Amino acid sequence: MEEIKVFVPGRLCLFGEHSDWASNYETVDKGYAIVCGLEQGVNIKSKKSNEIIVIHNGSIRKLENLDDIAKSDDFLAYIAGTIKYINDHIINEGIEIEILESTLPIKKGLSSSAAICVAVAKAYNELYNLNLDNKEIMEIAYQGERNTKSKCGRMDQICAYGKSLNLITFKDEKIDITPIKPKFNIYLVFTDLNKSKDTIKILKDLNDCFPNPKNEIEKNVHLGLGTLNENLIMEVIDVIENKNIYELGRLMTKAQNIFDNYVAKASSELEAPYLHELLNDDEVKKLSLGGKGVGSQGDGSIQFIVENEEKQDMLCSYLESKNLKPYKITVVGG
Repeated sequence: MEEIKVFVPGRLCLFGEHSDWASNYETVDKGYAIVCGLEQGVNIKSKKSNEIIVIHNGSIRKLENLDDIAKSDDFLAYIAGTIKYINDHIINEGIEIEILESTLPIKKGLSSSAAICVAVAKAYNELYNLNLDNKEIMEIAYQGERNTKSKCGRMDQICAYGKSLNLITFKDEKIDITPIKPKFNIYLVFTDLNKSKDTIKILKDLNDCFPNPKNEIEKNVHLGLGTLNENLIMEVIDVIENKNIYELGRLMTKAQNIFDNYVAKASSELEAPYLHELLNDDEVKKLSLGGKGVGSQGDGSIQFIVENEEKQDMLCSYLESKNLKPYKITVVGG
């Protein structure tokens, strides 16, 4: 029986988190985000089957009630949610999936859940010759994750496009993807903060600010995820295409300040004390040009822009001395 392997990278949102789902509301004209693919990701092996079977860490699970599993806290919820959507709307066939490796930290803003949903959709596409394009695969993965407890937006599934740097524009459940060509290399350092955050609560708290703001805090969330984000993204694109990494570092810090002042006050999960402690660390400030939270924000993960490879190494060493596990990410420009 034919057996295939699928790799799907994680994705890092450099700017524009939360604007994907916020753009579904009338008070946000459009959502804008700048996203890059990663070296890290999810590897699976799959083949056709009469049943739905998942193999992980040597254990074999047969998934029978997909809806119950998708709505649970089970590790396999995202797989079950995606297969349920495929079986209900595209093709009612089984599959055997073996998770070979995942180099993405879980629930840290690198789209680990979206990556596995996209991997499942790609596996079905290849095994059953569905002839789906990347946008259709993204849609399946999005609907699959929405079958779980997650109220994600549409940004995460950009990992279907691989490792490129893209501007994503969102409006009314539709997305446009535009490649960005940087004038210079973008040197990034990412690290998991080894703390906890509740992404589901963050999304609920922020969605509760819509559609009609009830107070000043909720009005600011609309502004922060709408007009202020749009203005910032336009400035970022100009810098990436025409200026330098120092200006980009400044804008990354500006993005965090906008988030803290206009969005974070709507959820206690966004206070992120350790994130801010690290952003204000004197040594981090010396080695980086700017930094901000990742994904839904909170004390999950942090990213920095640095001047060059040497500073990447130096910042990684410093973060390791604080018992963190940093990753180097470079977006090649020129």
